[in-house]
Amino acid sequence: MEPLWLGKQVVRRYPLDKRSSSEWLKSALPLALDNEVSLQEECLELFHELVLDRVASICRKRATVGRLQSGWSLSRKKATEVFGSREGEDLSRPVLMLLKEIADDSTISSVVKRACTSLGRQGRLHAEIALALQSLISDPDHGYPEGKQANFLAPRGAWFLLSQVSAFVPKAVSWDFLRTHWQLLDNHG
Repeated sequence: MEPLWLGKQVVRRYPLDKRSSSEWLKSALPLALDNEVSLQEECLELFHELVLDRVASICRKRATVGRLQSGWSLSRKKATEVFGSREGEDLSRPVLMLLKEIADDSTISSVVKRACTSLGRQGRLHAEIALALQSLISDPDHGYPEGKQANFLAPRGAWFLLSQVSAFVPKAVSWDFLRTHWQLLDNHG
């Protein structure tokens, strides 16, 4: 369990470091499929914390930003406490890097699929995650950039994760969201 804990600490301390996130996904996450139940549970907990909770936090942070932009004020120091990030830093960048890694590596995506299935059977996948993924996909900075397909890798990872989560919270995925993105795909495909 010690190597898992160390890997988690590295990813927490350096969330923007692509190598640490990538190595964690490739080396620690597959242990969620191990025969040892306590190891499986620890890996699933880490996956929930380092991937799913981060995805959900984007939605919460954007809601806070929306309230701030509509008249609330927040000091720079307090903003850093709330967001855990320096001013101007893209809050979703670490999540986008993880999603891209999930989308690019079939071994990782297979493990993610099985991890989501295990978490879903335990009732640990919630609508907030699906809503956050929809928000991330719908964001013009990370979703469908005016007919350009250069940024599809991060949303593809988001789409993959949404497909896994929605199997357990199907009512959380909006019909309007699906219809809108189907039309975008149809128009630009």
